[in-house]
Amino acid sequence: MICNYEVRKEGDNRVAILNCEECNNSSSLMDENCREGIMEVLRKEADISRLILQHPFVKVFDGYALDLMKSLAKFLESLDAIDVVKGNDAKCENCLKERKEKLDEIKRIASKDPIEAYRRIKKEMAREGKRRKKPVILDDNNCESCRKRYIEAFMQAIRKGELDIKIDEGKSSDYYYVYEMQPYMRPIFFDTYIHLTPPPDAVFIKKI
Repeated sequence: MICNYEVRKEGDNRVAILNCEECNNSSSLMDENCREGIMEVLRKEADISRLILQHPFVKVFDGYALDLMKSLAKFLESLDAIDVVKGNDAKCENCLKERKEKLDEIKRIASKDPIEAYRRIKKEMAREGKRRKKPVILDDNNCESCRKRYIEAFMQAIRKGELDIKIDEGKSSDYYYVYEMQPYMRPIFFDTYIHLTPPPDAVFIKKI
C-alpha cells in the first residue's frame, strides 16, 4: 500500500506530508498498515528532513525518530533485492526450497513490521551457522559457498540500515514504534508548534 502524500519545500528542507485524513487507518506507527504505507513513502523520498501525518492530531517526525525510520526503509529496500538463486545440482533443491520459504516469510513480515523481520533474520543466520557446524556427508565447497552467499545477503541488508547498532534484539518492536520513533503532536487547527527553547529576544523575569 502507498499513502496519499505530497512533498513541500521549506527553505532548504523537503517535507513529506501524508494525507491521513483521507484514510481509515489510525495514523500511527502502532498500526501495521500505517507502518507499511510510511515505509513506502520513505523508500521513495529518502532525502526528506521531516515527515508529517496530517490528521486531526498532526504528528511530526524529525531528528532521530525520522533517521531510525529511514534506516528501516533502507533495510527494506535491500531486503527486497535478496533472492535465492537456483543451484545446478539436484541435491540443492530441498535446501534452496527451504531458504526461499524462509526468505518469503521474512519479506511478508517486513512489509508490516521491519523490526520483527530483523529479528527473524538474526535467527535465520544463527540457524544457518549451526547447520554449518554439523557434519553433513553431502556438504561440499558448493554448499559452503552457497550458505555464505545466503548469510552475506542478509548481512548486507542489516548493514544498509545499520540495524545492528540501532536495534536491541531484547526490546520489542512496540518499544521502538512508541518510544524511539515518537513524534511531536499538535491539533490540526494550530499553525505552529510549541518550542521549548526561548527566542533570542526573550525577556526573563527575575524571581524575587
